[in-house]
Amino acid sequence: MKPFLFFVLFVCAIFSCQSADRSTDTALDLSENVEKYIDVVGALKNAQKQCKQFLLSELAESLDVVPLEFTEYSMISSIKDVRVSDNNIFVHDIKSGKIFRFDRKGHFINSIGRIGQGPGEYVHLFYMDIVLDKEEIYLYTNVGMMIYGFGGQFIKHIDETLPFDLFNTLEPRFFIHNNQVFLNDRIPVQSKKDLWSLALLDSQFKVDKKFYNPSYIGMEDEIISHGTKYDKRENYWTDGDLLVDFQNDCFTLSYWGVDTIFKYVDYSAELVPIYNLYMGKRPAFRVSHEWIKSDDFWRYFWLYDFCDTKDYLYLSVCVDENKYNLRYDKQNGNISFVKDFVQFREANLAGFRYRRIKNPQFEFVNDFFSNTKFIVQYKSCGYYVCEVPVEVFNNEAAKYGFDPNDLQEEGNPVLLIATLK
Repeated sequence: MKPFLFFVLFVCAIFSCQSADRSTDTALDLSENVEKYIDVVGALKNAQKQCKQFLLSELAESLDVVPLEFTEYSMISSIKDVRVSDNNIFVHDIKSGKIFRFDRKGHFINSIGRIGQGPGEYVHLFYMDIVLDKEEIYLYTNVGMMIYGFGGQFIKHIDETLPFDLFNTLEPRFFIHNNQVFLNDRIPVQSKKDLWSLALLDSQFKVDKKFYNPSYIGMEDEIISHGTKYDKRENYWTDGDLLVDFQNDCFTLSYWGVDTIFKYVDYSAELVPIYNLYMGKRPAFRVSHEWIKSDDFWRYFWLYDFCDTKDYLYLSVCVDENKYNLRYDKQNGNISFVKDFVQFREANLAGFRYRRIKNPQFEFVNDFFSNTKFIVQYKSCGYYVCEVPVEVFNNEAAKYGFDPNDLQEEGNPVLLIATLK
C-alpha cells in the first residue's frame, strides 16, 4: 500500500471515527421546478430574524431519557450510530464492532454481530440499519453485507458485496428506506470510473439504479485524476458527507456543496429537488473538495446538516468562525436563525494541516427538561437522538428527574430520544 494511503487511513482513524446500464441511471437536472427557494445569505444579513434559541418542543411531541444498562456484555466505548423503533434501541459500538440492543427503557437485551473469520463473522463493521417489519438488521462489513435477526441470530451473507467491489470510498455507507437498500459512495480513493453517489439495490442486492451528483457533470476525468494522487503526496479530492433525513416517511438528502435538498419519490424511483438554497458565491470545485482545506474554503457558506420536520426545515450553516442554525417555516416561508461559534479540531500530521468542524450538528434547547441542551447526533425514522456522556448526565441528573444517588459513577452514556411530531 502506498505511504500516503497509510496516512489517509491514520487520519481517518483519528478523526472518525452488477449495475444497470447508464441509460437507465439518473443525473439530476437542477433546472427542474423546485418546490421552495430559500435565501440563506439574505436571511442571515437581517438582524431582525435573529433569535436566542430554538425549542425542542417545536418539532418533538415528547422526550425520553434513557440510561443504557451497563453490563459485562454491553460495555459501550464510542457510539457510531443509533436506530430507534417503538420497542428497541440499536447502538453501533465502534470498539467492539457489535450492535447492542436495548429496550426503550434502556435494559440490555442482546448483542448482534460476531467478530472473527468464520461463517457469519467479520473483522470490521462499517455501518448498520434495520428492517422493522422483518425484524432484521443489516450490517455492512469488510466481507460485505450480512443480515442478522433482532435476536442476534445470523441469517445470511450476501455474495458479491465486498467493499472494493461496490465502493470507491474507504467509508462505505448504506441506508434503508421502505425496505429498499441504498448505497452511498463518495469521490474515489480507488480509481474506478463510474462516479455514482447513490445507488438503489434490487431484491437480489444488485445495483438497479444509480444517481449521480450533479456537480460532477463535466468534471469526471479531473475528479478521477485527483482521486488517485495519494501516492504522490498531493492533496486529493473527496466529498463531505451526504446529508440525509428520513422523517414523515420521506427520504430526503443533500449532496455536499450542491445547495439543494432532494426528496426520493418511491413510485418513480427518482430524486426530485424540493428546496433550493441560496448560499452566496460558490468556490471552484477544487476548493470545495480538497481533503486538506485551504484558507479560502472557510470563507464560504457550507451546509453541514438539515432536519426536515413536519412544520419546519432546519439548516446548520457555517462560514468563517460562525455557525448559524436556521429555521424555515414551511407554512409561511419565514426564516429565523440562532448564531453561535464554530469549534474546530485540528492536527498537523506529516506537514498537512488537517482541520474540521467539531460541532456541525443542529442544537435545540430541551424545554422538556429544564432547558438543557439537545444536539441532533443520530437520526432514525420518527426520532432524533442526543447522546449524553454519563459523567455529564450525573452532574445534571436532577434536571432530568433522576436521583443522583441512584446513578453509576462510570457506565454507558444516556440517550435523549425525541419522538417527532
